[in-house]
Amino acid sequence: MSVEYKRTILVKHVMRKVPPVSESHTLRDVALYMIKEAAPVIAVVENEIVKGVIYIQDLI
Repeated sequence: MSVEYKRTILVKHVMRKVPPVSESHTLRDVALYMIKEAAPVIAVVENEIVKGVIYIQDLI
């Protein structure tokens, strides 16, 4: 199983878990969710939904 395939599965899994994404979600909200759930997250950047993995070191 490729890394890209695994990443896609993870994102789909988290998409079902996260609350609806809105413009009020900030990177801080995303970081707190990611730290709490230890999981890939969905963020909104400039009104575009961005699906992917955010690691703690990227936020420090």
